[in-house]
Amino acid sequence: MRFPTPRVPGWQRRAAAPALALVLLAALACGDADPEAKLEAAGRALTDARAEVQEAQERVESRKQALEVAEQELEEARKQLRGAEKKLAEVETRIDLRATDAALFRAVQSRLLKDEKLERVAVAARVEKGVVTLTGQVPDAKLRERAAEITRATPGVAAVENRIQVGTPPQPTAQ
Repeated sequence: MRFPTPRVPGWQRRAAAPALALVLLAALACGDADPEAKLEAAGRALTDARAEVQEAQERVESRKQALEVAEQELEEARKQLRGAEKKLAEVETRIDLRATDAALFRAVQSRLLKDEKLERVAVAARVEKGVVTLTGQVPDAKLRERAAEITRATPGVAAVENRIQVGTPPQPTAQ
C-alpha cells in the first residue's frame, strides 16, 4: 500500500530534518526492538517535528503581520510629516510676503528690547530686503550671539549680518 506524499516546501523540510534525523537515530538505537514500537516512536517524532514547523510558521506569520502594521504606521507618520512641512512652507511664504522691511525692523527691535539679557546694551538693527544688520557694542560674545539668534528667530528675516562689537565701550572723558 502506498501513501500519498504531501508537497512540503523546502524550508519546511529543512526545518524538520533535525527532528527526523533524531527519530531515525532513536529507531536505529532500539536495535531489535519491536517494529511496531519503532513505527510508533517514529510517528510521534514526526508529529512533534510537524508541530514544531507549524509553530515556526505561526511565528513567522505573526512577525509578518506586525511588520505590515509597522510599515503602515510609518507611512502614516511620513504623510503627517509631509503635511506639516507643507504647512510650514505655506506659513513661511505668507510671512515673507507680509514682512516689509519696516515691519521686520519693528519686530526685531521689539524682540531685542524685550530680552532681559540685552536690555542694558545698545544694539541697533537696520533692515534692507529682509536682511537685518545688527550693530552696537556688547560686553561679551554670548550677548553678541544671543542678539543674532533672537533676530534669526524673527519670522520674515531672510539673513542676519552681525556687526556687533564685543568689548566695553570707551567711557566719556570729563573736560
